[in-house]
Parts: sequence; C-alpha cells; structure tokens
Amino acid sequence: MAPPDHALIGTACFTNRGATTVLLAGSTEPRTISRSVTIIGGKQVVGDISLAFIDNRPRSLMERLDEVFGHASNLTDHLVPVWLIWTLTILVAVGVPTGVVLAFYRALQQDEVAARI
Repeated sequence: MAPPDHALIGTACFTNRGATTVLLAGSTEPRTISRSVTIIGGKQVVGDISLAFIDNRPRSLMERLDEVFGHASNLTDHLVPVWLIWTLTILVAVGVPTGVVLAFYRALQQDEVAARI
C-alpha cells in the first residue's frame, strides 16, 4: 500500500481469514476518542480502534528527533511546546558536559592552590 501525500480520513475493514479467533483491542479512554466509529458484525460498538501505518525505512533516533519531540509535546497536551523541548535538549546537551569540564578544571585549580600552601 503506497502512503498518501497527506493525512486522510478513511475506512478500514478487518477480515479474519484464518482459523483462529482475532482480538481487536479498543479503548473508551477519553483521550483516545476520535471521529471513528467501530462496527463489529454490522453493529456499532463502544470503543475506538486505532490504525497506524508504520514506516518500514530504518531511521535512527537522531533522524526522528522532531517526531519524538512532537510526541513528547503531545503527552503534555502541548503544555510544553516542541520548541521548548528542543531548547531544553540543546541546553542540557551543551550545558552538562561544559559544567562537568568546568567543575574538573576548578577542582584542579583548587588542588594546585592547596598544594602550594
């Protein structure tokens, strides 16, 4: 199935072609409620089934950082926006190593001063 160029709303039909029972897991949690309607055996049922198409191209975490930060922002209901997550990440990635190096440098200076006394 070729992915569409943009987000779409569509219909999906699941058919069990095997001999074993299929379990469709849904949710009635308010955060997951969407426009979708779940119909099983021709009858509408409570709960939503989520359908996601996964990209099969292998990508590293670094290549997906924007997507990961977008999901992190979603977890906070956009209370922490993506730009703030980027800013904090850069500050931590630069600030922590810099702080460690400066702390070692200062400790070495204090050791030299103490050795002179």
